[in-house]
Amino acid sequence: MRRDSPAVPLKRRSREASNITALYVDEVSSESKNTQRQNQQLPNRFKLESDAERKHKRSGSSGSNFRRKVQHRAWTYRLVSPAAEQFRDVRGELGTKVSLAGVTPDDRSVRYPFDDEQERLYTPSEWSKRYKSEELVAKFLKFCEETTEKTRKTVKCELNVPYGPTERAKYDIYGTDLPKDAPIFVFIHGGYWQEFSKDLTGFSVPLFIKNKIKVITIGYDLCPNVRLGDIVAEIKSAVAQILKYAADSGSKYVCVAGHSAGAHLAACLLHDNDWIDLMTQQGYFALLKEIILIGGIYNLRPIINISFAAALKLTDEEIKALSLSTLDKAKGHRITNLKVTVTVGDCDSPAFVDESREYAQKLISIVDNVEYLLLQDIDHFDIVEKLLDPNYDLAKLILKCLQPDAILC
Repeated sequence: MRRDSPAVPLKRRSREASNITALYVDEVSSESKNTQRQNQQLPNRFKLESDAERKHKRSGSSGSNFRRKVQHRAWTYRLVSPAAEQFRDVRGELGTKVSLAGVTPDDRSVRYPFDDEQERLYTPSEWSKRYKSEELVAKFLKFCEETTEKTRKTVKCELNVPYGPTERAKYDIYGTDLPKDAPIFVFIHGGYWQEFSKDLTGFSVPLFIKNKIKVITIGYDLCPNVRLGDIVAEIKSAVAQILKYAADSGSKYVCVAGHSAGAHLAACLLHDNDWIDLMTQQGYFALLKEIILIGGIYNLRPIINISFAAALKLTDEEIKALSLSTLDKAKGHRITNLKVTVTVGDCDSPAFVDESREYAQKLISIVDNVEYLLLQDIDHFDIVEKLLDPNYDLAKLILKCLQPDAILC
C-alpha cells in the first residue's frame, strides 16, 4: 500500500524517476563544488537539496541566486527524488498529515541503484486506466481528505481512542450514536507501512453508518520510526481491544478489512496461533466473522530492491517471518468459522494481482472458508473509493457479512 495506503504511491515526473520514501538528513557543506561532487556520486534521478533551498524555491526565487547567498554557510541536506518532491507538494496543498519516511545515512538496507522495472511493478498508480500516475495520486489524496472531513462533520464519532502508548497507536470509532450492540466494521489503511493515516480513511464510513454498522479505523506507527514487526504487534493489540469492545457492547458481528499494506497487517492475524488461542480463550475470536484483504502485498522478498524498502530496513529474518505467502503451512492450525476474502482489482499492478491469487491459494491450507475476488475494471485506489457505493460488489459483500439478515440500504 504505497502512499496509501495500500496505500498511496508517490507521484513521479517520469518513468525513470523511481520513487523513494527515504529523505535522510546529513550535514554537509553548501559550497557549490561540494554539492556537485556529492550529486555526481548519486543516481541521476536523485539530487541534494537543503531545507533552506526548498523553502526558498517554494517562494518562487531563483535557485542560482539563492545558492550565491548561502555559499559560505552549512545546511542540512536531504536525499530526495522528484517523486518524493512531488508527493510532498501534493501533501502540502491538501494540508494532510501524511508522513514521509526517513532512513539514516549508514542504513545498509538502502541499495542503489534501484530496480526500475521492479519499482514500476510495485507502483500501483502506474497501472490504472483512469488517470496518469501523478493525477491519480493527487485525486486520491484529495478524495480521502475531503471525504474524511465531511464524514467527521456529519457522523457522531469518538476520535483518537488509545490502544497503545504512542501518538499514532489510536483508533477512531464512527457511529457512537448507533445501538450499543451494532455490528462493527474495522478498517486498516495502507501506505507501504510508512505513510498515510487513519485521518484519511473517511471513505470507509458513510455507507456502513447508513446501514447501522459502526466503523473503527485503526492508526499505527510508521517505519522507519518502528520495525515492521512492531506495527504487526500494534495491529494485533488494536484488534484485540476492539474485539473486547465488541464483546462488552453485545455486538455479535465484527469484520476486519485492510487495504494494500493494511491487508498484509490484517492477514498477519491469521498466522499467529498464540494470538488466535488467546482471543479464543477470552471468547472474542468467535465475534470475528470475516477478514477482507484488499489489494494486498503478502511477500516482502520482491520489494527489497525498490525504493519503498529503504524506510522498512528489512532484515533477512523479518523478510522470512513476515512474507505470509511463503510461510510453512505446517506451523499453523486450521481456522474454522471465519471467512477470509482476498480481493484485488484487475487494473491493479500485475504483481498485486498475482500475489493476491497466490496468497488465497495458500490460505486454503489453514482457513476453511476462503474466497478470491477479482474485481473487473477496478484499480488499486477506486477499490476502496467505491466503498461509498451501495451497488459496489465489495461493499455488498461487507454488508452481507455484518448484517446477514438485514434489508440493506
